[in-house]
Amino acid sequence: MRHPEIIPQLAEVLRPGDYVEIAVGQYGADAAGSDVRFARVERCEHLSSGSIATTFGDQPCVAIFCHGMPGPLLLHGGDHHVLAQVDPLREDHDRRSPWWQLDPTPFFTGARIRQVGDGDDWRVTDIPSSLRPIDWPSEDAPSRSPRRAITVTMPAGALAPGDYLEAIAVRYPAGDRTADEGFVRIQWIGALDRDLAAQLVDGPDWHGDRLVLVTMRGSVDVLMLRPDQEVRILAWLNPERGAWEGSLNAEEKGPPWMVNIQGLRAPTPTELEHAANIRAQCQSRVQVPDDEIGLYPQRYTDPVERRWLLEGVNGVRMVPLSALPWPHNLFKCAHRKRVDEVLAGYPAPDRGDGAERRMQAAHAELFGQLTAGDFATCLYHQVNWQAIGEVARRAVEEHDGDWEAALARSDSPSLTDDDTTWLGDLFADPLCWSDGEDSFVNGQHRACALRAAGVPACPVDGRYVPTDSYPSPSPSREHARESVTQFWIAYLKKRLKSGTLAGVGARFLIARPVLRRLLVGDRAASGSRPRDKGRGGAAQA
Repeated sequence: MRHPEIIPQLAEVLRPGDYVEIAVGQYGADAAGSDVRFARVERCEHLSSGSIATTFGDQPCVAIFCHGMPGPLLLHGGDHHVLAQVDPLREDHDRRSPWWQLDPTPFFTGARIRQVGDGDDWRVTDIPSSLRPIDWPSEDAPSRSPRRAITVTMPAGALAPGDYLEAIAVRYPAGDRTADEGFVRIQWIGALDRDLAAQLVDGPDWHGDRLVLVTMRGSVDVLMLRPDQEVRILAWLNPERGAWEGSLNAEEKGPPWMVNIQGLRAPTPTELEHAANIRAQCQSRVQVPDDEIGLYPQRYTDPVERRWLLEGVNGVRMVPLSALPWPHNLFKCAHRKRVDEVLAGYPAPDRGDGAERRMQAAHAELFGQLTAGDFATCLYHQVNWQAIGEVARRAVEEHDGDWEAALARSDSPSLTDDDTTWLGDLFADPLCWSDGEDSFVNGQHRACALRAAGVPACPVDGRYVPTDSYPSPSPSREHARESVTQFWIAYLKKRLKSGTLAGVGARFLIARPVLRRLLVGDRAASGSRPRDKGRGGAAQA
């Protein structure tokens, strides 16, 4: 894959000939190289100080017209990614075959067309002197894809969030493009009525009943379209890409927040109904071939991981505490020194593996040793977690995560103000863990306190498959013993090559920790604690 150098340039110093990043974060569609996400700027217009389109500090926006794009792009203030290395053949092709046929007068009302040389004093010119050479594609090379993806042509007024709009229609050489390159997920669609459109755009052919403005995945800029102009969207979406961009790594769907356009509104119910009817008509005219899926090589080949991607969802659900991994680095724990003492009896991790597992086993072992009095010395354990856990369960299972509604019920347990704060934090700053992960960071201290209080399950934010179920909750101390036993069995089995011997040896090492010195030496006596390189940053609560 090609990786040409990229530099930042302020919006106000962009100029024709720059290649600006348009299609951000395309799953699988940029397999040829990172430069495929960029398009050549053909015109820059600096909107007037009285424009209804502004950015930071009420500064007027900069608008760019790019090669292959269906409409002008209103840019947010600040830096934009620009290619420092461009395929010379592509650059020559784009320069000789301009996409936009624009009048010499500004497109936007009162705007100023940027001329070469304007504002160049502010351009980034500190480009590495020794750029690594790039193996640019040849027009004679075999095509990267047997054909382009099947598309649906429709008026822009019929677009909907979740559509994959052809934002960059062409790139030289055409044979280097993947099947769905240039198509970008629409995050949000808004409308600008005729009277406001006339204030923004000078051309009367853009003064229809309204303008369509969309935001695209990975971008905070705003693409402007006429509702009657024809655009193309993917007729069939690669399931992996759809799951990744629409669920696993989904972004917020809302109006633009770094570009402010006065009067921008959401479509009305009547407009949405009309758009849906047009969409249905346009889609009915397209037949997707049976071999369409063959255009997209599978990147998730493991059946479990593939199901987790395609069928999983992100969100909060109730997870048994015994299904969660044990902590691996409770650096704020009141009993941290005792953790270190237990950890000193554990073997050093295998190279590049096992650091978190030994930490988790040590935390589980200490958990089984701590008394009620020990737990009470820790701030996190000085909370009515049993009552909080019951309200949290009702919030998730009966009130769609609305903990305040669950707490307001007449049969709700009584909570102090402090307990109510802890309850709210379970939803505002939830424990974060996705099914199948070996560890988690945010919420380790609270998970320990919930376990000690005997709470069977708690709200956890992460990815899961809704049709899967968790094993029945296990008592926390029983779960701790099982976790320690599993660690030692796995450790000994790798060395003894016998499950039976490993089970016997594990029981001895657990019952008589002094025997572990035969494996690890007396590190506790040395006064030095093994350093853990696993995760465990600031977000531990």
